[in-house]
Amino acid sequence: RLFMDASGTLVPNPFDHELMMVIHEDDGMVVFTGCSHNGVLNLIDAARAQFPRVPIKAVFGGRVKLVGSSGAPIAREILEFFHACGLHALENYGMTEATGAITVNKTDNYKFGTVGRAGKGVEIKLADDGEVLARGDVVFKGYYKDPELTAEAVDADGWYHTGDVGVFDEEGFLTI
Repeated sequence: RLFMDASGTLVPNPFDHELMMVIHEDDGMVVFTGCSHNGVLNLIDAARAQFPRVPIKAVFGGRVKLVGSSGAPIAREILEFFHACGLHALENYGMTEATGAITVNKTDNYKFGTVGRAGKGVEIKLADDGEVLARGDVVFKGYYKDPELTAEAVDADGWYHTGDVGVFDEEGFLTI
């Protein structure tokens, strides 16, 4: 039901709240990622039901320092709630074609409501229509044995066209 290595724990179904609670109790996770807006809400509800008088941070083993979210926007109020509980809840933006994160919010440099700034080794810019373009060491070079699809997704200058529309603020934080 789950896979572990020296760097983390992969939970195939983060909506399995019973399993998530066991992992947090047994392993004392320090970081947990991949939670959607509804997944976070459901996890909070499950934790509060199981431990109604325990501070949220303690419910997750007391060692959790970071909650990472990607895949779908999470309400600013939820991010602020976690922050008030002493947990950094930060959004980032990525996709399979980027082997993970394109942008990241860092614990020492973040802005709620954004997906952060370009990650290490990644360049991002917006096309004229606002589409997010990315290139760099972590961004793939093309689809396996599919040059036609690759040509649709990656331009001659190596920019991957994500299909997502975004906007940068004055500090370079991206909002999708």
